[in-house]
Amino acid sequence: MNSFEDQNVAELEERLVVKTYNEPLVVPEEQDLIDNEIEPTLELTTSHDELSDMKSMHSEERTIKEDKRKMKQSQKEERERQSRMKKERLINMAKEVSLNRSLLSYIEMCVFIGQLNKGVKTLHYYVNRHQDSSKYAAVTDINCYNTLMHGFAAKVLLFIQQWNVNLDGMKVVL
Repeated sequence: MNSFEDQNVAELEERLVVKTYNEPLVVPEEQDLIDNEIEPTLELTTSHDELSDMKSMHSEERTIKEDKRKMKQSQKEERERQSRMKKERLINMAKEVSLNRSLLSYIEMCVFIGQLNKGVKTLHYYVNRHQDSSKYAAVTDINCYNTLMHGFAAKVLLFIQQWNVNLDGMKVVL
């Protein structure tokens, strides 16, 4: 115990005097005990202004929490939206790569069997389809065009060889 508590205990012992069994017990008055307490008692009643201040603080805390929750929700929605957009771009890129590979293979096959017009029509169909609606994949592989040009060049050379066409002094290299 510290010295302050020792003094309080000593004062209480002085007030409580018991001399014999026949004498009444002397109890100090309640007000004396309250005056000697270390901490003052808390005031249980609050004013109207204090209550309104407490309510406004509570509502401010609630709005701050709601704002944080809304911000987290909007950030989550933004991440999900970006994820969906990224997934759509990847799917579109995969469709485009697949179309270009398949189309190049088909055009090479058309050139090999000598049906160049069929290859040209197919290439034009897929180019125009993308131009009409952007939901379809685009033809971006230049090799499709190059393959058709090589096919037509080979066809012209074959024609020149078969018919011995004179190109007015132009030299044909085979």
